[in-house]
Parts: sequence; structure tokens; C-alpha cells
Amino acid sequence: MTVATDRVAILDFVRHGQTDYNKIQRIQGHLPIPLSELGVQQVTNLAETLKTTRYNLCYNSTFRRAEQSAEIIEGIFAKSDIQLKRVADARIRERERGAFSGKLETEFDAAPEADRLRETETDEALADRVFDFIHEKGPHHAGEQVLVVSHERVISRIILKLNPEKRFKKILVENTAVLRLAYTQGQASILSMKGITIETQNSG
Repeated sequence: MTVATDRVAILDFVRHGQTDYNKIQRIQGHLPIPLSELGVQQVTNLAETLKTTRYNLCYNSTFRRAEQSAEIIEGIFAKSDIQLKRVADARIRERERGAFSGKLETEFDAAPEADRLRETETDEALADRVFDFIHEKGPHHAGEQVLVVSHERVISRIILKLNPEKRFKKILVENTAVLRLAYTQGQASILSMKGITIETQNSG
């Protein structure tokens, strides 16, 4: 396992556990949707595997599904006498979907393009705020490891941003997937991915 050095910060971005909306591909956006029963178990299982990592802090999105996931991880750690302080940060929230929140993804796809553009936060705006977070917290946590409980689109945009030369066809980020970043000298790089499937344009 890669650990932090005096110059490198390790940031583990984790997607929250499953919700009932995830199961039926209903858009959550900024709605306060809690984890499903399966989602709670997924996060519990993840927390057990993360206990061997000595995180200095946990950041979580301000949305309920991410907050609840971070709370579960914090509780599992506490049972092993590991104290994990949590801090909420709005910059790692999921993409805004406006009036489409609560609707099915198929309804979004069928809507006029003008409506979709008007209601949806752009990928560029999402990437800007997420990398603002990364570039602030990376230097701050040099020599440390931090956990970041966030969302599917946040993680996929990080992958895209850090691989501008690649043509991605699809990025599938499973619930409780983990993207490990290293941050040093003003740059972030991907160390490992778990629960993330990438298909490029030239994939067979």
C-alpha cells in the first residue's frame, strides 16, 4: 500500500454507498437521499478494509448520502479506537441537475437539449470546484493521508482531467469505489483505482 511521505499527500476519493435512487437510475442531484440498506452494508464493509490506513482527516460532501457514508466510516473506526475527524466541503458535491432532480435518467436524456443545458452544471464548472479543493488540500496535507467521501461524477471528472490525452468512452464508478491520488509539487496523479471500470474509444 502506498503511504504518504514528507512531501506527498495521499487523497482517497470514495464514492458513497448505494441509494434507492441509484438502483433505478433516478437523478439525485442535490436531493437529501439516504443510503439504502445495501448501501449501509457496502460502506460498513469498505470501512473495515480502510481501518489499516491511518487517515489524518475525512472530508465529505454536504449531501446526505455522502455524510451518512462518512458517519458510518467514522463509527466503524471508533470501534477500533481510531478517531477520524470529519469536515464537510461543498466543493466535492455531486453535479447540480436542477429541475431534473428526482426524475429518471431516461427522462433527462429525452428532454430538449436547451432544458438539459439550462438545468445542469457543466462538467467544466464541476471540475473547477473539485480541483480547487484538491489544490488547496493537497499542500495542506503534505505527508498525510486523507479520506474524501464524494460522488460518482466527481471521481469520473478527476480521472478525465488527469488524462487529457486519452479518449474515454465510458467510466463506471461503483458505489464505494476508491480513487487514490498522490499530490506533490502542485500536481495530482492517480495511484490506484478500485471499483472503477474504464472503457476507451479504441477498446475492443
